[in-house]
Amino acid sequence: MKAKVISLKPREMILGRTLERITLPSDMCARLDGRSRYARFGTAIHVSSSLVQAGSDNHQILEIVNLSPATIILHAGMHVCQLQFMRISSPADKPYAKFGDIARTQ
Repeated sequence: MKAKVISLKPREMILGRTLERITLPSDMCARLDGRSRYARFGTAIHVSSSLVQAGSDNHQILEIVNLSPATIILHAGMHVCQLQFMRISSPADKPYAKFGDIARTQ
């Protein structure tokens, strides 16, 4: 579903997807985190699996949960997450985009 506005009720969870396709070389990985401004409203943007594997080439899936007692309104295009990039000491033997079955379909 490509909704422009979503109302997320208390304790409700939805799956989202980054607008940007994240492409990393085989010697770099990243960590995806929610922005703190949303945490202060009681919204968890990325519940688990924050590592973006070396060699990834896909959109990242977001597990968005409303932990607050109030309904939260989300708009398409909101800047809800951020990436921290990390260079690794040697290139990945099996880059994720080449060997990750699910990664190729996102």
